[in-house]
Amino acid sequence: MALKTSTHLEVPILRGLLVATPLPSLVEIIEHGLNDENQKVRTITALSLAALAEASAPYGIESLDSVLKPLWKGIRSHRGKVLAAFLKAIGFIVPLMDAVYATCEDNCGDSKQIKVGVADIVGRIVEELRDESEPYRRMFIGTIEKVVANLGASDIDARLEELLIDGILYAFQEQTSDDANVMLNGFGAVVNALGQRVQPYLPQICVITRWRLNNMSAKGRQQAADLISRIAGAMKQCPEGQLMGHLGVVLYEYLGEEFPEVLGLILGALKAIVNVF
Repeated sequence: MALKTSTHLEVPILRGLLVATPLPSLVEIIEHGLNDENQKVRTITALSLAALAEASAPYGIESLDSVLKPLWKGIRSHRGKVLAAFLKAIGFIVPLMDAVYATCEDNCGDSKQIKVGVADIVGRIVEELRDESEPYRRMFIGTIEKVVANLGASDIDARLEELLIDGILYAFQEQTSDDANVMLNGFGAVVNALGQRVQPYLPQICVITRWRLNNMSAKGRQQAADLISRIAGAMKQCPEGQLMGHLGVVLYEYLGEEFPEVLGLILGALKAIVNVF
């Protein structure tokens, strides 16, 4: 396969090739740990597989094929940190199934089996989004983001959809860390995957976003503006022009923002709103 000519694309692809070479041996050495009787061993093994999958991207699906079944079986039986580790591993392996890079044929069935299990995965971890630990919440948001972004939300029913939005809104509202990328990526992925189904929740989303714009620190305003940019496309699919117009007015009032990085995101959010009208 010809490598991309753009430098910023060449680097991760070359890195993936370097890791993919010894990957079969590394996986063979550690994969038995997924079934170890010691909980810590299972957790460390799953996290190691997640790291290997991330580092070998966009290659490596052939080498990781043998761990898909134990990982899938594990997410149906484990809880807490072990479950989070298994989901993280699956979250990094699923993107490797892209047809451009992977040679996992249709007859192996793994990709299809995982796709119809999105609701099962999300349903088992959605309650963790309301955990009191922010790093813990962030870990599950990251897992949901990877699963939903790659596999969609078509098999998520109305009840699970409600729990998911409620959990993400809580996690977004309660975050205090400056590192909000995981939260924003997860929020944006879920809203965009739901599409028109997100319409009943838009008023609540707008209230929380407006609150962060009006009452939070510069970092909070930055996150709110960034979120608007990410979900404007989904809002376009819903007949909620009045809400978007109101958000546009609120953003317009902040064009006097003193912090350049915040002002840049506010302008980006305004542009996103204008583009969908």
